[in-house]
Amino acid sequence: MTASQRILLINPTITATRHARAPLAVLSLSSSLDGKYTSTIIDGNIDRDFVATAVRSVSDGSVGAVGMTVMGGPQLRSAIAVSKAVREKLPALPIIWGGAFPTVCPEATLNAPYVDYGVRGQGEDTLVELLNALAAGRKEALDSIPGLTWRRRGQVVHNADRKFSTASLARSLPFFY
Repeated sequence: MTASQRILLINPTITATRHARAPLAVLSLSSSLDGKYTSTIIDGNIDRDFVATAVRSVSDGSVGAVGMTVMGGPQLRSAIAVSKAVREKLPALPIIWGGAFPTVCPEATLNAPYVDYGVRGQGEDTLVELLNALAAGRKEALDSIPGLTWRRRGQVVHNADRKFSTASLARSLPFFY
């Protein structure tokens, strides 16, 4: 992955289109990447064929990583579907889960073969630090990223928690719809 590559951010389907709301989690992540990485957002609540859209988006090799917000319940099923499809298309492309599910169930998150990294708690800074380490090819830097769950030689590693930050409150969210 290089710093010039696009980051695909996905909000997997969780509700009917008529109940869809702005995907604040991925909008906040996109805002934190501004000026560092270019991001594209796919909202599965609007794009009902978001798995195919995601696969098309990564197919040309311009995407350096896929990040998604994942809650338990109905969103888990759609997150698994898109992760498996992306993994099948591009096996080496890093897949990063953040949100409630990897925060509460980090071990289960990393026990899935289609997830490479789990972000626990607030993800904005953790994601940027992870992408920087991947872009620089510095796997040894993964140890020092608070809030990250990852695999080292097949073993799941839970780094220290990241302290709460209000920094994201000062960022403007990108216009989405």
